[in-house]
Amino acid sequence: MNTWDSMRMKFIAAFIIIVGFAFFCDVVAKADETSIVPAEAVARAEAFFIAALGDERQLPVVLKGLQSTGDAELLPVFAAICKSGDKQRRLLASAMIDKVAGQAAAGALLDRLFHDPSMAVRSTALIRLAAIEAITPEQLIAATKIDDEGVQIIAARALVRARRSDAAKAVLKKLAKSRDADTAALARMSLLAGGDQTQIGPLRKIILDPATEPARLIRMLDQIRLEKIAAALPVAQFLAKPDQLQSVRVRALMAIDALSPEAGPVLAQAIRTSDSLAFRLNVLRILAQRPDGRELVREFADGPGDDTFATVARFELARQAGGETAQQTVARAIAREHPIVIEYVLTRMQQDVQARGEKADFYTAPILKYLRGIDVNPGQMSPANGRAAMAVQLLGELDSPDARKGLWDILAQGDTDPLKQLTAGALYRCKNRQIASLLRPSLGSPFPNLRIYSALLLGRAGRTSAIPALLRLQELSRQNQADVLTLANWYLLKMSGQSKKTVEKLVQSIK
Repeated sequence: MNTWDSMRMKFIAAFIIIVGFAFFCDVVAKADETSIVPAEAVARAEAFFIAALGDERQLPVVLKGLQSTGDAELLPVFAAICKSGDKQRRLLASAMIDKVAGQAAAGALLDRLFHDPSMAVRSTALIRLAAIEAITPEQLIAATKIDDEGVQIIAARALVRARRSDAAKAVLKKLAKSRDADTAALARMSLLAGGDQTQIGPLRKIILDPATEPARLIRMLDQIRLEKIAAALPVAQFLAKPDQLQSVRVRALMAIDALSPEAGPVLAQAIRTSDSLAFRLNVLRILAQRPDGRELVREFADGPGDDTFATVARFELARQAGGETAQQTVARAIAREHPIVIEYVLTRMQQDVQARGEKADFYTAPILKYLRGIDVNPGQMSPANGRAAMAVQLLGELDSPDARKGLWDILAQGDTDPLKQLTAGALYRCKNRQIASLLRPSLGSPFPNLRIYSALLLGRAGRTSAIPALLRLQELSRQNQADVLTLANWYLLKMSGQSKKTVEKLVQSIK
């Protein structure tokens, strides 16, 4: 055989090997995708939920776990519990149902609003309906006729926000005379929003009264901002003065920002006259988002190079353009090692990831460096661990090639590495389900937490490779908490194709 023939035979052999390997991988992948959940596991999952939904101690945990899946297939279960004979069960389900089904939950919530014997449940249903914008002005008007001040004030304020102050005026006048100080104050503020100038005097009395709690002032300021009550701008201006509590001042400045086109200089002056870094950063966040805020922020960015506030101001200016300069300012801000500054950067990163996607990749390198440099204390949910977990979650949601590689490198560390364990847990909170593949190698980890996080993350993503690990979680039920079992059992039901039938059985079991 000559040299050419020999090379040709080697090429053919290599080609056969490559094709054979590809075929093998395809078969394995298809086998993985067609894995079947055993019938006995389906039965155990059904039995778990039937028992848990009837257990007063487990019910809150189980409902919270099911809510976290955001699976609309669970709507009938929550709707059935909303009609339970137990008030506390109805209250729990009414508070959670829209997180599962969004506006599709409107029917169940409207039924509770107009028919539930408990006013607490009715109020909760109304709050959730308003939050998902699934209630009409006509239905709100009907709600103002329900004989409960709590329901009436919520409905009346919603009418004001919907620009239907006329329909709310009569009930608001009645509520302004309520014995409940909060209800009376909120009603008077809504009347002022509708043009009733006679409310200025009573409201001034409330604000000037030293006995008025800061929490009430904050609720009033939030109302001014959310309902855009221009006539109450002087209230916000008064409560924004330096002699007020910082928490009250920040809410007052937020209201001024929402109401006044000339708020920029007011915010800048508040920064200049304060020595509190936390307060100044809170106001900077408001100022930087204004159309006229950039030039005002520039004043603070021109501060000393080693000044923490100036460092954050420079970051604010650079993040809008992104790129290498923005990356450098993120690194410098993180390098200050100040918890409030790190939280500020992470909050901005969250906004930028949501709004700009991979264009926010300038955060990746400095955030990865921050994660590698922190001292993670395993087993504790300390503020430092919480910040690290948020950083991991945001890198997962960013999902740029560099972010994914950085997370992979962390997860490639030994199973005893505290940062790896924290990363595995934090990724479960990540909205990007494609990130689940990073945890597949950890399915066989000897460390229980890593196995659990990996199985649940892959199970949530519908990856049938998680089935064996989920089955182990189910079988070792006595060693696991109800929150883990809730998710493991639900994901097994989903991948078995039996979840719809199970939901029907659960609905029949709920009393």
